This record gives sequence, C-alpha cells and structure tokens, in this order.
Amino acid sequence: MTVAPSRRFCCCIPVRLGVFVLSFVSLIASGLVAGVVWVALAKGPANHVHFAENLKIGLIIAGVLYTLFALISLAGLVGALIRSRALVKTFAIFLWFQLFASMAYSIAFAIALFDKPLQNHLVNECIKQTNATTHALLDEHDHKTETNEDEVRDGCKSIFNASKPLFFVSFTLFFIVTLYCCIIVRRYGRQLTEEQIYLATANADSTTQAAFQPSYYPHTPLSRVEPGYGAAGASSNPYPFAQREHGFGSNRNRDTEANK
Repeated sequence: MTVAPSRRFCCCIPVRLGVFVLSFVSLIASGLVAGVVWVALAKGPANHVHFAENLKIGLIIAGVLYTLFALISLAGLVGALIRSRALVKTFAIFLWFQLFASMAYSIAFAIALFDKPLQNHLVNECIKQTNATTHALLDEHDHKTETNEDEVRDGCKSIFNASKPLFFVSFTLFFIVTLYCCIIVRRYGRQLTEEQIYLATANADSTTQAAFQPSYYPHTPLSRVEPGYGAAGASSNPYPFAQREHGFGSNRNRDTEANK
C-alpha cells in the first residue's frame, strides 16, 4: 500500500496549513466576541448600564455560544498541530454547524426584508427594548430627558433599509467562502484517515512477518566429530549407524568387495 498523499487546495497550499490558519482566525474572532460580551455583562451594572431582560438573555446565550466556538477552534488548532483526527473532525462539525446556522439566519433576514408585517413587528420590538434600556439608564442617573422616538425608530429601521442586492451578494460570498472552508477541513480529515489506515496496515504487515518467521533449524549432522559419534576412526567406539555401509542406498556386499 502506498503512502497517503498530501491533499491541497488553491492548487498548491497544503490542507493542514489551511486548517491551522482557519482554526487560528476562528479562535481569535470567537474569543474577542465572547470577551466583549462577558465584559459588557460583568461591568454593565458597575457603569450604571442596565440591559433589558430579553437583551440580557440574548447576550448570555451569545457569550456561551462564542465561548464554545473559541474552545472548538482551539481544538482544531491543536488537532492541526498534532495531526489528531478526532480534534479536526470536531472542528469540521463546528464549521458545518456555523454554515447552516448562518444560512438559516440569512434566510430569516431575507424573509423579513420582503415581509412588511414581520418587519414592522421586529422594528416595534426593537423600539420597545431600546426604550426600556434607555429609561433604566436615565432613571439610574436621575435624568428627566425624554428619548427621541423618531431617532430610535430610524435606528431600528436602518438595518432593513440596506440595499437588497448588496445583501444577497454579501450572503452569497459569505456562503461560498464558508463552504470552501468546510471542504478544506473535510479534506484534511480524510487525509488523516488515510494516513492512519496506512500506518495500521504497515504495522500489521510487520507484525505478520515477525509472527511467521521460520522456527525450524537444521539438526547437527551426524558426521560431525563428537565423542561417541562421527566417522570411523574419530573415536574408539564410533556410532555404528553413522558408518558408510549403513547409509541410504549403499550395497554392503559391493562395498565389502570393493574394499578387498
């Protein structure tokens, strides 16, 4: 069996290097987002910043998810360094999950872009949460200034005012890049599988050869000169059946006549 070939992407870049770079970038990005979320939640009350209940729950969920993503990215980085198939496979599963989650979010956002009732509901919910957070902050500082409802509404509607063609182009590019990253990690996982199969086969072949080594060795020839054995004249009492006349195919009478 031949050695497992090294797989590549973009014509010449090893997939192992690709997995290393992807996991490193994912670790940095996920770690930064998780750090910002946890710091905001921890230092918010100390800085007199109060989050609405729904917003706080969403931030906690986001912090947990991005912390988990950072740990899985670290596992992928270590897997690329030590060539661990299990760790690389875990990182690959995370990338596929991220791809489908992003696809679901993008589809839901695309529906909201064209569904006016859903869009109005989301805008009203955004205004409600923003006002609740702003009022809590103003009450903490004993400010009586009222918030500008028009500014809040414009801020909540700004995300839906984006260009629809620009959104679809951005989503398509993101989907293609993420899908190709998943394929790169999948290729490296297959390469590690082939390498493990090759090593297991090579070890099995060497073990088989060692187990079936011949155990028979030729016996000591009877003609060897030893006490009591050997040819005539080697000792005073030679072993009789080692003599020539007792050999296979010998004619004792003919040999006797020849000796005369």
